[in-house]
Amino acid sequence: MTVSVWITGVIALISLLAGLWIGRSMKSMAEETEERVKAQEEETREKKSPKRNEKRIPLGWIVSSPVSGSLRPFYEGSRLGAVIVPLEEAIYAPVSGRVLKLYPMGRAMLIATDFGKELMIKVGNGGDELCSMYYRSRVVQNEVISKGKLLLEFDRKGLESQGVEVVVTVTLESLMEEKNIVVTGAEQIKTGEELIWS
Repeated sequence: MTVSVWITGVIALISLLAGLWIGRSMKSMAEETEERVKAQEEETREKKSPKRNEKRIPLGWIVSSPVSGSLRPFYEGSRLGAVIVPLEEAIYAPVSGRVLKLYPMGRAMLIATDFGKELMIKVGNGGDELCSMYYRSRVVQNEVISKGKLLLEFDRKGLESQGVEVVVTVTLESLMEEKNIVVTGAEQIKTGEELIWS
């Protein structure tokens, strides 16, 4: 009888030690899994976050590209922006705001942005006063617009047949005291991608 008590005691002790060892192993595995999941989430977050010149830049506001195409920066006095050679024949609102002024021919508009800046969007060069038939404005003056709204359509072939250089100029107006405004350094851009920001 004493032998069976000893055997029972030894079995109980072995079971207890095995349970403790298994519990610690499971806890360790759970901690490792949790650390791995956190690392994967951080890596995914970094991949999804926009990269500008390979650095994270805190954003105050963003002007998106109104059209896809190749681009070059534009600086002229107190105006800053970009000139885009468009791949499409439609211009979309790069910001939310209000159409302050719609120029008579319909090829240009001044927008008061929600972040307090004035943004000029113009299609074509200055010598196309007789080409209004090739522009179709899709907004009216004083209209409140949201980002992504169709603003303007144009006929590239018609404009080119009249000798018009088909480019889209996007400029922020009157930036005399402004600092930390960045125009993307990309050579190609898609509609809705970040073009200018602060």
